[in-house]
Amino acid sequence: MNNPISKNMQTVNKPVKTIIGSALVIDAREIFFDPNIHHMCEKMLNVTTAEEALKNYSSDTNKYSLIISNWKLQDKSGIEVLEHVRDINHPSFLIPFILLIPSDTYDELISYIAWANELGVDDIISTPFTMDKIVSKMKLFVEFHFNTIKNRALFHYAATHIFNGSLDEALLTLDSYKTLSPSIHYDHYEPFFRGLAAEKLDDTKKAEQYYCQSITMSGKRNFAHGINALIKLLVKTKRFDEAIKAAEDAFMKSPLNPQWKLHEAQIYLIQKEFKKAEGIYHFLINQNPKYQLYINKMIERFKKEQNIDADQMNNLTDEQRGQIKELSDKAKTYIENNLFDQAIRMYLTMMKIDETDPKKYMEIIASLNYKWYKTLTASGTLRNDYKTLINAIDYTLEILRMDCTDSRAIKLLIKIVQNEKKILNKILEPRISNEVISYVKDHITV
Repeated sequence: MNNPISKNMQTVNKPVKTIIGSALVIDAREIFFDPNIHHMCEKMLNVTTAEEALKNYSSDTNKYSLIISNWKLQDKSGIEVLEHVRDINHPSFLIPFILLIPSDTYDELISYIAWANELGVDDIISTPFTMDKIVSKMKLFVEFHFNTIKNRALFHYAATHIFNGSLDEALLTLDSYKTLSPSIHYDHYEPFFRGLAAEKLDDTKKAEQYYCQSITMSGKRNFAHGINALIKLLVKTKRFDEAIKAAEDAFMKSPLNPQWKLHEAQIYLIQKEFKKAEGIYHFLINQNPKYQLYINKMIERFKKEQNIDADQMNNLTDEQRGQIKELSDKAKTYIENNLFDQAIRMYLTMMKIDETDPKKYMEIIASLNYKWYKTLTASGTLRNDYKTLINAIDYTLEILRMDCTDSRAIKLLIKIVQNEKKILNKILEPRISNEVISYVKDHITV
């Protein structure tokens, strides 16, 4: 029988001096413009945001052979880009990835490295760095790239076969792995993909054995895929306590990565233990305020998967839901009659009843204060203290302190600055004025 790997690898057997394909460089201009590094890559594309990078990468994954990303990006973190790229639903999920990690403190650096390692980063360069260090690192990486290119190619084919349902072809491809040179970086994927194939064949016992073997082989590196697969399998077979234990073990290895605690929360959602799930969400946001938007997106996805509405998640009683509905109806009537002060009182009361999501009420209160201010201005009854306008700004800033990416709050703040610019200079304290400018300066001229 022909070795299935041999016919697919004709293009990688020839010795080459540069990485074939394009290198995607994300917000790392020093690297992009260095001629020594350009010489190591056939082509290079430089982008400044994660969104632009992922759009380019997703449009043609086969075009790229390497990704180099900064940890700190304008719109997301480099670790989020790595997590997206390592999604096993994409056959090219093993594309080599180099991450530039800031080293503000040693402990923080070690935590970042642990998080990146578990997701399968191929190399790490701590910043600040010298170009000599970068060039030296890149030379070693190019050697690693070519020494392991067949390993990555084989798993690419295996993944493609599995996702296409060609399980016999996938297993035959995996049998060929023993013909390749061993690689500490990739060997654990062989039992991992066998586990995926076994799970597709409904052999959950064998799948679990393969996933456990993959986790053991991976050690502290690249273990995310194996543990994720194991947790999902344990949940699928309703072994919830074991799934929580696996997630807790993973969290101990990498406490910065929120996905392990999110696994726990998702299991609690399935079991309808909403208070425990809510407790985990608050813990995560307090631990990682910089990743609040990312965590919120994961929470919403989990809630949708379990068909859980906001009232269930907040664990409100029937009496509390009834109170909120009654207050909401009253508030709508007050707003229709321009009785904004009364409407605001209703929403403040609702916020006291439903303490788990104050931001949604604060957004309404901020907007109502500004509408009240505009109504008073139009009628000529505005007081000199500008209390309603200041309240609108205060609530908006409080929202942005909780989530600096909140689009509604930013839009309202931009609107206020554009319409009331002359007045703001007179009524705001310097520190508040500077804070307002910090949120709107990228959107309008101030």
